[in-house]
Amino acid sequence: AALFFSPNGDSIHDLWTIKNENMVAGCPITIFNSLGSAVYKADEYQNDWSGVSQTGQQLTEGDYYFVFECANKKTYSGAFRLIR
Repeated sequence: AALFFSPNGDSIHDLWTIKNENMVAGCPITIFNSLGSAVYKADEYQNDWSGVSQTGQQLTEGDYYFVFECANKKTYSGAFRLIR
């Protein structure tokens, strides 16, 4: 996964993208802020998240954490930085 992204409308790194999509195909994802609150969830990630919360708010700059929980009991997790 990208270590950072910058959803500022300049068409460069505006979406958080996963490079090895096949590893997490069909896996639900949750993205958490640095306080551990879930800010985004999807049943399957489509490389389409632009740093907006489930309630439609632009999220602040900072570190975020992701967890893919796949059906085969495999979990993929990591961190990235959102830069505005």
